[in-house]
Amino acid sequence: MAYRTLEIAQLSAHKLKDVRLFGRMKVYVVVSLSDDPQPKKRTPTDRVGRENPSWNSMTFQFNVPDDNPGRLTLRFLLRTERSLGDRDVGEVNVPVKDLLRTGNGQMQSVSFQVYVPSYGENQGVLKFSYKLGKRIAPPPTIPTTVVQETMVRTIAGYPYPTPANGYGYEAAPPPRKK
Repeated sequence: MAYRTLEIAQLSAHKLKDVRLFGRMKVYVVVSLSDDPQPKKRTPTDRVGRENPSWNSMTFQFNVPDDNPGRLTLRFLLRTERSLGDRDVGEVNVPVKDLLRTGNGQMQSVSFQVYVPSYGENQGVLKFSYKLGKRIAPPPTIPTTVVQETMVRTIAGYPYPTPANGYGYEAAPPPRKK
């Protein structure tokens, strides 16, 4: 199946709502592509950006199948680290078909609203750049045939050797008479 490579770079967020009651936000992003067997990809934690984190050093690549890309969604889950378990800041779901429409092989920048699905409130803005690679066809499959060799000689086993003196079981005692 043919596919295209989707490259995501220059990832940053702006004006995120602070979801922590105490301490500073330390935000990271988990990026995944729906129906992708590859594991989710994660940015390092931005410990200094607080409400305006950036992960410009990170680049993600996903293989987008060419047969039906309209069903795929690119998901960005923004989370903050906490000592009692990480907490969701918000998420962005981007239909891949929207990126395919505007993708021309050059890096393009886009921005999307970050929201919390449970109550739909705007949590800030996520910006990233993306580039779609050219279509890559899989290598052709070469039909293979399996030939099983026939046995030329017969295989015979050897009998077990007799046990050496002092080893093995002793002779059974004679039966008792009543």
